[in-house]
Amino acid sequence: MILFELSYICFFSSMKEIIQIVLHQPLDVAINSLDLYHRTIIAGIIILVAWLLSVLVKRISKTRLVKKYEDPLLSTFIANIIRMVINLIGLIIAIKIMQLNELASGILAGAGISAFVFGFALKDIGENFLSGILLASSRPFRVGDLIECNSIKGVVTALNLKDTEMKTSDGKDVFIPNSVLIKNALINYTLDNSNRYQFSITLPVGTNVIKTKEVMEEVMNQLLAQNEYLQKPNVQLSDISSSGYQFTIYYWLTSNTVSTATSIKSTALTDMIAAFEQHAISLKD
Repeated sequence: MILFELSYICFFSSMKEIIQIVLHQPLDVAINSLDLYHRTIIAGIIILVAWLLSVLVKRISKTRLVKKYEDPLLSTFIANIIRMVINLIGLIIAIKIMQLNELASGILAGAGISAFVFGFALKDIGENFLSGILLASSRPFRVGDLIECNSIKGVVTALNLKDTEMKTSDGKDVFIPNSVLIKNALINYTLDNSNRYQFSITLPVGTNVIKTKEVMEEVMNQLLAQNEYLQKPNVQLSDISSSGYQFTIYYWLTSNTVSTATSIKSTALTDMIAAFEQHAISLKD
């Protein structure tokens, strides 16, 4: 406790000395006249202020950008870039105050050389960052959209500087590099908010095809009346072979969740089995 109080007194006495020097001299002269201890305190305060300012600006800009673009994905991405720039500016100012001018000049003037030197080592990171900018500007998807890329299917939860977060239907969190989404075919199942699904049922040879089709259509029409997401169910005889008659049931959904499609399929199959038993339609040869 005593040590804390001493540190507290020393800090504010140092701040008092700094304020007195700065108020009585031009800023650049005042900073040059400070010793390393006082310059370190100022540099630390600037870094802290820059960090707090970046957090505040990020929140404000994100709120305003969401209202302007109505897209939280793009707004979050731009807000993160703004926060990073503010922190970088604060770091450069702190380095200047510490009179590490060569280091500060190296950060500013040597950006091109640094990009060339680290370009190969940080190729993937830079590629993902630029890809993130392209995704944020072109907006092929939004938060909550169901997308598929490289056989990975899930709902978008966030667009970061280097990757995109997705949640799959089985609850897994997947992080896909932004460059992968740019380079490969991207399927957005939510863009027009309507997707077609299908499943098939094979019945033995000798089954009354017309009657079976009518029973299936009746089951799907009942589901249509019960489920707000289901649209345009359609039953077709899709194949005939020695093993039986194959019926394919097509239906459209206005929901972008895989679980809804799976649930409707399960309900339809259950109801069809019950309807087959009721109408004496056998599933066996």
